[in-house]
Amino acid sequence: MTLPLGIVSHLLAKDKGRNVSLWTILGLIPLVNYFCILYFMGASNLRLEKKVDYLLRQQDKAQ
Repeated sequence: MTLPLGIVSHLLAKDKGRNVSLWTILGLIPLVNYFCILYFMGASNLRLEKKVDYLLRQQDKAQ
């Protein structure tokens, strides 16, 4: 049961721009992995936030 949750943690961390190795290891630890998955369900996507911030800065410069 821990292997699928570890894989899901790895994929979610990669998708959301988090530390992949750390979250993969945490996803493989029994009981902790359930909290990791719950955390990722509500966590923001850091890569998207950086893109939005960049676009907002560009828009401010254009005005």
